[in-house]
Amino acid sequence: MDNNHIRSIQREKQETRHSAAVRLGCFKIKSQR
Repeated sequence: MDNNHIRSIQREKQETRHSAAVRLGCFKIKSQR
C-alpha cells in the first residue's frame, strides 16, 4: 500500500466520523426541543 492510498482511507474514516458526529448533534438538538 502506498501513502496516497493510506491517506485516502484515513480521510474516509475522518469524514464518516465527522458525519456521524453531525448526525448525533442534530439528533441532540431535536431531542432538546
